[in-house]
Amino acid sequence: MGTNPVLIRRLVSQLAEAGLVSTVMGSNGGASLARAAASITLLDVFRAVESATLIAPHHSVPNPACMVGREITGALKHAADRAQAAMDGALAEITIAGMLADVERAARQRKP
Repeated sequence: MGTNPVLIRRLVSQLAEAGLVSTVMGSNGGASLARAAASITLLDVFRAVESATLIAPHHSVPNPACMVGREITGALKHAADRAQAAMDGALAEITIAGMLADVERAARQRKP
C-alpha cells in the first residue's frame, strides 16, 4: 500500500474496535469486513478512525470586553456545527459498496 505498516495496523485495530472489520491472527490471517459493505458508511469509518470534529474550537479564551471576543465563540460553534452536520450527512450517504463500485468503474474506464 506504500504506507507504514504501523499505521495500517492502527487503522485496522480502530476499525475492528468499532465493529467494522474482523481480524484473524497468523500466517493465514488478515482483516475482512464484519458486516456487508452496503451497510458500512464512510461516516461509520470516519467516526471509527478520527478523534476530532471537523472544526475544533480555538483553545484560548477571547477578550470578554471586546464585542467580537464575546460573540465569536458562539458564532464559530454555530458555523462548525453546520459544517459538521453537512459533512456527516454526505458521508452517511456513501457506503463501502458504493466506493468499491466507483473504484471498479474507474478501473474499467482506464483499461484500453
